[in-house]
Amino acid sequence: MAHQVQSINWDRELNNTRDEVIRSSSAIKTWLPLSLAAGAITFLIISLLTSIPLERAIVGSALTAILVFSGMLFRSFGKEKDRYDH
Repeated sequence: MAHQVQSINWDRELNNTRDEVIRSSSAIKTWLPLSLAAGAITFLIISLLTSIPLERAIVGSALTAILVFSGMLFRSFGKEKDRYDH
C-alpha cells in the first residue's frame, strides 16, 4: 500500500515537472524575439541620438534585452497555466 502511494506521488511529480518544462520552453519561444527587438531598438536609439561609444551602446542594449526578457518570463509564471503566453 505504501509503495502504491509513493508511486502515485512520483507520477504526479513527474507530470508537474514535465508541465513546467513545456511551459518554460513556450514562454521562452514567445518572449525571446520581443526582448531581442527591445534590445535592437535601444541600440538604434542610443547609437543615433547620443555620442556614447559603441561598446557602451552594445552593453546598454544587451542589458535592456535581458531586463525585458526576465520581466516577461517572470510575468509568464505569475499567471495561471493556461494564460501565460500573452
